[in-house]
Order: sequence, then C-alpha cells, then structure tokens
Amino acid sequence: MTIEKQAAGRSLLFNRRRFLAAGTLAPWLPTGFGTAAEAPQALWLDYRVQAPPPLPPPLEIDAPARATVGFQGSGDRAQCWLGLRVARNGRSGLLPLALWTEDAQQYRRAREALRLPAFRGSVAWDGEAWSLSVGGRKEFSARPSATELDSGTGSQPLPWYAYSFALSPDWTAGPLADEAPELWRLQPLSTASSRRLDPAACAVSGGLGGWLAKLGASEPLAASAGSGSLEWQPEFVQTVDAGSVEPFAFRTYGPGSLQLVPRDTQFVAPPELEAYRGRRHLFQTGLAVVSVDVFGGSQATQGLPPPCEPIPNALIRAMVVRGLDDPRHDEAWLLVECALQGRRAWYALSHLRSSLGGSAFGREVFGYPTKDGTVTAMIGGNRFGSGVSRRGASLFRADGFYGGFSTGTSLAEMDVATLRLRPATRNSPPFGEVVSQAWYFQGLRQPANPASLEASFPAEGGQEVWNRVGPVRPYAALVLDGAAMQRLPGTVAAEVEDIAPYYRDRCDGALPWEALGSAAQAESSD
Repeated sequence: MTIEKQAAGRSLLFNRRRFLAAGTLAPWLPTGFGTAAEAPQALWLDYRVQAPPPLPPPLEIDAPARATVGFQGSGDRAQCWLGLRVARNGRSGLLPLALWTEDAQQYRRAREALRLPAFRGSVAWDGEAWSLSVGGRKEFSARPSATELDSGTGSQPLPWYAYSFALSPDWTAGPLADEAPELWRLQPLSTASSRRLDPAACAVSGGLGGWLAKLGASEPLAASAGSGSLEWQPEFVQTVDAGSVEPFAFRTYGPGSLQLVPRDTQFVAPPELEAYRGRRHLFQTGLAVVSVDVFGGSQATQGLPPPCEPIPNALIRAMVVRGLDDPRHDEAWLLVECALQGRRAWYALSHLRSSLGGSAFGREVFGYPTKDGTVTAMIGGNRFGSGVSRRGASLFRADGFYGGFSTGTSLAEMDVATLRLRPATRNSPPFGEVVSQAWYFQGLRQPANPASLEASFPAEGGQEVWNRVGPVRPYAALVLDGAAMQRLPGTVAAEVEDIAPYYRDRCDGALPWEALGSAAQAESSD
C-alpha cells in the first residue's frame, strides 16, 4: 500500500469519528479526578518563582510568577501536585507541572484521559503533616501552621490547563503524531472549603524532586488548608500549533525513559529534537533472556484486536528479560502469534515490570500493555528457568536443561504488534491504533533441550490475561546470556475504533476515560 493510500485511509477514519461524535454526549470524558470517598484534608502552598519555564502559546506566565504545591485526598487516593500560575485572555489558571499519586487508577486516568503529567509516588497525611515519597525516598513534607490569618476563607480553586497530544511511534518523523495538539481547561465543579494560614509558620522541607530549585522558589509566601475534594469538567479551548508544542512534548516522561534526551527543564532544545529524530534504534545491553514458546492457550487468541488475525496452531510466547546490571530493565511479555497485513507477528497481550518508573513512554507511544509485576530468570550451569508473578500470585513458570554446547553469538528477531491508546479529542472519543515494531536480540545462545522443557500458566482464579491461557504444551525455548536488544521505529498498521474490549485488561478493569458520572462534552465559549 502506498503512503498516499494509507494517508487517505486514515483521513476517512478520522472523518468518520468526527461525524459520529459531533453534537453528541461524551460519556468518555471523566467528570472527576482524585475524588475521595471521604472528606480529605487539604493543603495549598503558594511560592513566588524566579525562573518559570517558557510556555507554548496561548498560555503565558501570570505575573507575578507563582507556583502552587497542593496536597489533597485520603489514603491511597491522596495526591500531591505542583502547578504554575498561568493566564489566557486575562483569565488565570494553573498548568500542572507534575502530579504524584499512589493509586493506579488515578495515575492512568490522569495520564491517559486528562493528559496530565502524573507520576507514581506515595502521598500521605499522618494527622499532622503531609509527605511525598518517590521510590522510597522522601521528596517533600509540609506541616500546616496552626495560626490562621483571619476568619475568612482562602482562595477558590483555579481551573487547570492541559495540552493534549500524542507522540508518534515513528520518532524519525518527529515527536508528534498526525493530529493537531489541543489545549483543554479542567473546570472545577465543586470547591473545597479552606482557611488562610500563616505561611511563615508552616514547616516545609525537601525540594519536591528538584522542582522548587528548577523554578527558583524559596519559602512559601501564602498557605491555606481545608477539607473537601475537587471534581473537574474538561472543556476544549482551542487547537495549538504543533511546532510550538514540540519542545514541550517530553515533559511528562522521565529522562531515563527509553533513552530520551537528558534535560533539566520541561523543554528540549532544537539540537536535542534533531538527535531524537536521528536515532537508529532504542538499544539495551547487559540482558538475560529466557523466551518460552508453547502450544495451546486458545483463549488467548480471543484478545486479538483487528487487524491482527488468529492463525491455526498459534504459539504463545512468555518472554522474560532481566537486566544483569540494571534491574530497571526487568520485564516479562505474554505474546500470541498472529497474522498482521499478510506477515507473521506477535501481539503483546501483557507486559509486566517490577519498576514502573520510565515505563509510561513505552505504554503511551508504542502501546506496551504495561502493569506492575515481578519477573525472575535463571541461567545456570546446566539448567535455566523463568517465572512471572503479580500481587503475590504466580502467573507463569518454566524450566529446563541444556543439551549440547553453546551455539555462540546468535541473532533473533520478531515483529511485535501492540495496541496504543489515542486520547479523546474535541471531535472524537478515545480510539486505538495497532503499532508494529521490529525487535532484535543478540547474545550468547544457550542450547536449551526441548525434551526437558516444562512450562505452565497456573490458573488461580485471577483476573489477569495470564490466568486465562490454560493448559499448554511446551514447544521450544530461546535462552540468551549477555544479550542486547534493539527496537526500531514503530509504524501504525491500522486503527481500532472500539478499543475498550482489548484495553480493559491492561487497566485492571477500569478504563481511564470512564466517567465517574455522566457528563456532556464541554467547549469553552471564551
């Protein structure tokens, strides 16, 4: 198929979505984010900042430059956020620079439905002070002042702004995907009662993950505390020039995410963007790979989205990758053999990582079905093994013996198909794209003996797709020691209009865009 025909096909699908979505209610828009089941404590600290980052139009810094650190929620649903005070057409708001939460559903809803810069972190209120910890390290704590400045109420919550865009799986074509970026406003539907506090009497420590230093913030100049929770109504504001958003495109991803360019601020410079486009591949070294193919598991093929087609006697592959020097590379894949546009491919049903830090890039750009889990791989003197578990339940295990001598350095390749989410826009609900990406492995191949291979997917009544594979018959194993892995740029194979049946598994049953209540799509009138 020519490039012109592919582009025409995409245009027809886009027009169809706009026709179906125009003038209708949009239950896919979440009405609430971070709504707690009980009235939580809340704290807001305002800082004057000396070095605010540049912003894509139409937002501008609201003078004088200020930032707000907020704590809100209760239990696992508590959140901490940092917002920069901005203005558009004389109307003030907050642009979130970072948001931390421990709740997986809040995290996914923020990133994948509202396009907020959410990160995983533990936020706690112990009855006296708030704290934020990331990766087991305390990054910030704040004890509210007991001194109230007056008997009035604090300031009412400002609307939040969010830029909605998607990165292209083919980085050589540029950072952004084909549809124009959009600016959305998250309008508060309910207010939180608050009272003004003496900021000088608030005990604050920590740098908020380095953010306060980046902004040139020192001591809080205003503080307020209260209770209640906020709900948001997303409103479309306008489309935005793609060129002005490109330097802003990586702000929600950690610098270690799949070899992104290192940076100290939210923005990347033109030379860094050119280096990003010029990469030949994503490259990882120092890996141990235990990949096991089995027959059976017919239920797994039921999770194939179109255009992935089931094939007779399809293999199921459970591939465990361990980082010999860096445990952040530990991951496990569950893949099913299929046909994609007339060629063999492996569709990724599940992807588990012991550390979710940095995994958002792969999930959102390439469609990796990433969730938290635990993986093990053992390459011994005369045998090998692998295991996968999640939340204390075993999902897969395999082991076997060697038979013969090592075959030396060996190369393996596979085309991996994934399903990535495209966020809702003004004219369309969320939809999906099947992305095809070539993977290559190279390493010292150990001689696995097929006759000794044992593999099983324990059915323990769990809700994971691994639990539904069922009885299998081992077929072959690939064992690589001291391996390297290359991933090439991805290509969009086809669109999937109804993504929900294939996407729910990777979200533990709750789709990110499912509303907490019914809501109509709103559009700004200013």
